[in-house]
Amino acid sequence: MTSNVGSSAIAKGQHNSIGFLIPDDKTTSYNGLKSMVIEELRTYFRPELLNRIDEVVVFQPLEKSQVRELLVVIFIAH
Repeated sequence: MTSNVGSSAIAKGQHNSIGFLIPDDKTTSYNGLKSMVIEELRTYFRPELLNRIDEVVVFQPLEKSQVRELLVVIFIAH
């Protein structure tokens, strides 16, 4: 199952507008974003559903170099 719940928390985190600076350490940053997303999930979904979910995965945005690489692959494939 996928959802956009929490995407606003991720977007805010990208711009450091959540009230504190996000550390440069990607692991710490990911765990902080995941915590915010889980809190938002708790306000959106009922506990009965959340208790059935084994894991929450927060996808990180692609970097410009990754987007370029995808575009090159797509362009070559066509």
